[in-house]
Amino acid sequence: MTKIPTAIAILIATSLFSWGAIITTENPEVGIGFGHTVSQSGEVTLVGAPSWSGMETHGGIAGAWHSTPDQGGEIQSDLMFFPSNLTPGGNFGMSASANGDLASFGSPGDNLTGKTAGAVYVFNGVSPESHESSEIAQLIPSSPSDFMDFGYSVSLSGTTALVGARGENNATGGAYLYRGIHDGTDTVTENAHLLGSNATSSSYFGHSVSLDGNTGLVGAPGQDDEVGAAYLFRGLDSATGDVYESAELVSSLGTHSLFGDSVGISGNMAVVGAPRESSIEHLAGAAFLYRGLDSASGTIEEDLILRPSDISESTRFGAAVGLSGTTAIVGASDDSSRIAGGGSAYVFLASYKSMNRATSPESSACDSLLETRFGSGETTQGLTLSLATSIPRTSKPSTAPGSQ
Repeated sequence: MTKIPTAIAILIATSLFSWGAIITTENPEVGIGFGHTVSQSGEVTLVGAPSWSGMETHGGIAGAWHSTPDQGGEIQSDLMFFPSNLTPGGNFGMSASANGDLASFGSPGDNLTGKTAGAVYVFNGVSPESHESSEIAQLIPSSPSDFMDFGYSVSLSGTTALVGARGENNATGGAYLYRGIHDGTDTVTENAHLLGSNATSSSYFGHSVSLDGNTGLVGAPGQDDEVGAAYLFRGLDSATGDVYESAELVSSLGTHSLFGDSVGISGNMAVVGAPRESSIEHLAGAAFLYRGLDSASGTIEEDLILRPSDISESTRFGAAVGLSGTTAIVGASDDSSRIAGGGSAYVFLASYKSMNRATSPESSACDSLLETRFGSGETTQGLTLSLATSIPRTSKPSTAPGSQ
């Protein structure tokens, strides 16, 4: 029997929002990267383990859980995902995104179209109402090249996918847009190729991506010697060919902070993480909030800088971000205030005087800004999920691993 990771725990924080989760391994295998990426849509939670080696060395694996906030006890995984082209070093599950009945998983080390060229695998039937999940398509670039890292990041919105390829063109990077992926079969190439007009070698454009409707955001944390940038793209419902940004988002601080290491967009707002920002404490990190992006153009500085109230050095606040409406969540992956290296996540709820851009990044731009943190041992309600050893609804390789 193939050995798989045995359990994870999800702790539910319900006091400020209806469904939030902290995911940690309970009985981990060493070095599998379980929890490296997570995605949640409705009652579906995806978790990737890109370094899992149960079938191929660092081939990767991912799972899905169906749950509700008031559900307790132990819940086994409903689905396990493997790519049809499971290969050594593929790192399947490095990125993941769920939306409705669809799930996509990045495999940036995949050799389907070239050495570490990468691929994204799309599955349907992942919602609780479905009875079977299967791989329906592989997203690939029309002009693949070695070491593209295609699939290092992925974001779904409806039936459209945005995929980052941070290693493209000597790490200048690129991003690829795919519409109507629910109708895809076999290998599918892009509708549009997104590029940053100021991106250069080692910008790593595509390191992070976020898509909401027809608007996308792409992070380039290596730009300008790791000062970083994020690029906004509008009108993606009709975009074709090479497409350049509608606006470039930057930090007013201008420090070498890896700005763009993480990005999130919702409506006309965005949040961008800079985990190495050090203007207050060394490597404490920061996140930057932007508004009015439905009409933004040129180079845009932030409306507000988000920081934890208990800021301290080397926490990497901003290593991960998420945004939904006016609720932002920011991860501090190296925070050690409770457990050494245990990390924390901070939730910011804002009620704004205006949804238009503010004239300055001062906190007075908000009527209120409420921060809460949840981390190890911080919640009173618990939900435990475990990977099943026998899974009735599963997606497996169509051919034996390593046979291709």
